[in-house]
Amino acid sequence: MEIRFFLQRDLPEVLDIEKRSYGHSWTEREFRAFLKDERSVGKVVVDGGRVIGYLMYLLRPKSIDIYNIAVHPEERRRGVARLLMTNLFTKFNQKRTRINAIAAEKNLASQLFFKAMGLKAIKIIHNAWENSNETGYLFEIKEDQLEEKNENLLERNAG
Repeated sequence: MEIRFFLQRDLPEVLDIEKRSYGHSWTEREFRAFLKDERSVGKVVVDGGRVIGYLMYLLRPKSIDIYNIAVHPEERRRGVARLLMTNLFTKFNQKRTRINAIAAEKNLASQLFFKAMGLKAIKIIHNAWENSNETGYLFEIKEDQLEEKNENLLERNAG
């Protein structure tokens, strides 16, 4: 498995993963509009020449906001999303000290994943998405929390 930047040619596979992953999925137009913003970044995981997961995030002045993350249903539970998040954690710097994500109230798998990655639910957001009355939970991890999580993992693995 390798991580690389999203390329236009990845769009059909990403759209397929998106449709298989979410009830209300992003359209081709929404992906293209998101990626037109110079602050937007798309990453994909490729295995055997095919895209099996992706992550879309926005670089803000003081934070990184995750907008979309998904893994092909046949490739789940193989560490693909964890690989994407671990790569994202390397983007922390003196300016950007926080990563944010919103998980839908109905999407327990996303909530548990973000929690496992060290993010904490800090706020309930009603009408979390445009054209939807769905509630979401805002998750956040700060750089110092990530360092603490890594230290705890090292201690556990050493013992």
